Amino acid sequence: MSAQDAMHEDGEWITKLPAFDRPRVRFYEWERKSITYGHFIDPDKWLAQKKVKLLGFDTARRPTGGGLIFHYADFSYTVAVPIHHPKCSQTVLDNYHLVNSALLEAISSISGAFSLQAASDARGTFTELCMATATQYDLIYAGRKLGGSAQRKTTGGFVHQGTLFLAPPNWEEMEEVLRMPKEAIEAMKGCSGALCNNDISKQELFELRHKLKQAFRAALNTKLY
Repeated sequence: MSAQDAMHEDGEWITKLPAFDRPRVRFYEWERKSITYGHFIDPDKWLAQKKVKLLGFDTARRPTGGGLIFHYADFSYTVAVPIHHPKCSQTVLDNYHLVNSALLEAISSISGAFSLQAASDARGTFTELCMATATQYDLIYAGRKLGGSAQRKTTGGFVHQGTLFLAPPNWEEMEEVLRMPKEAIEAMKGCSGALCNNDISKQELFELRHKLKQAFRAALNTKLY
């Protein structure tokens, strides 16, 4: 699925939230390497667009907030919870905890000693980069955040978009397309990590995504019902 198609579908969910009779979750894979950015981000300010096209990135604006996220080998998902559901909180952080704690249970059932970030780190210089700062309830492994998420809350409920990094990104490419100093890349390297190494095969990624889908759906259902 293209980045724009994926973000369009999530935007449709936001519009249709009041009509949802139950929470929904969906999973998608990127058609090619992609960059998504929050609703209020100006991509031309932070991305060298000629380099973005030259290197073959797909790009799209998310209907939620947050900063820039590079999608290489990801596990990406969207959760929608309508306002009438008892687990839909008026507090955004409670909703983050609901979804991310389900993700924590899912990934912990497969492998590893993971945790949720207890509180947001002090905001650094590169606040436009999701991978450069850990925020409250981010998934943490070995002191590094393993993904990013953003949420849009309306009078109809909330839509939560999330991405889990399954393998390290191409740091050299990211440095080429970012209109930021080298310190921005170093900040991301120091803060973020990935679940697997770069030597993971496509088949192994496929199998891992399948396991995560099953485990996450089960954990989320338990928390919602």
